[in-house]
Amino acid sequence: RLISGASDMVLVAGMLSPQEAKTLIGGLDGQGLPVHCEGHRDEGVRQHGMMLAPTGLFPKGPDFESYQSENRRFRRQMRPHGLETLEARVMGVLSELSGHTAKTAEEFGFATVRVMPQGCGAPLHRDTMPDTSVYRPLKDRCDLSIQLSWYVQLAAPSAGGSLRVFPKLRDTDFQRSPSGLVDREALAEHEVHEWLPEVGVLYLHDGSTRWHEVAPVAAGPPRVTLGGFCAWSKDHREGLSWA
Repeated sequence: RLISGASDMVLVAGMLSPQEAKTLIGGLDGQGLPVHCEGHRDEGVRQHGMMLAPTGLFPKGPDFESYQSENRRFRRQMRPHGLETLEARVMGVLSELSGHTAKTAEEFGFATVRVMPQGCGAPLHRDTMPDTSVYRPLKDRCDLSIQLSWYVQLAAPSAGGSLRVFPKLRDTDFQRSPSGLVDREALAEHEVHEWLPEVGVLYLHDGSTRWHEVAPVAAGPPRVTLGGFCAWSKDHREGLSWA
């Protein structure tokens, strides 16, 4: 239903208990894992682990060898804090929804947590993978013409931080300023669906074709998510997930 456009979002509650979520977040305080920051560390978005996708931190995507190295370090550090338990649960849900075995390719494992403090969100974007050599190992294994985005909420603010999806927005429906800002007045004319952050919930949506954004966190603790992407293998016999 997501792929056909019949649904905007699949929500699966109970992926983590509040205590399990706190235990995972506690693992981020370990030593030896770089923290990538957008702006000042105490004020901007912080990313633990490295995402194999264009982001504000890595507009052209990270170097693949660096991504693999940091991926392994992240997984070693987070394993005692419940990462593999969550991974198994998410893969179980994806397998059930798709009707095929879903797994995490070893070199593309769960390895990205994003922390958004007050005032921070995510700009309007789509989760597409550019046709560059950085993504060649991924494109060699996956059919990225059918790609979904997912995340599990580890901590939620008391206000703001919602995911906003524009189901009918086209590339030609809005303009950006020279600095990259979107014309908000024009955007306000378009249908938008909004989902509030709830701890322990898995959010699965078509982030590769539908424009979406995260509203700025307005109050309370930071918005913390562990997320990634999923797609069919080349032969469509199994689903593959990566972060």
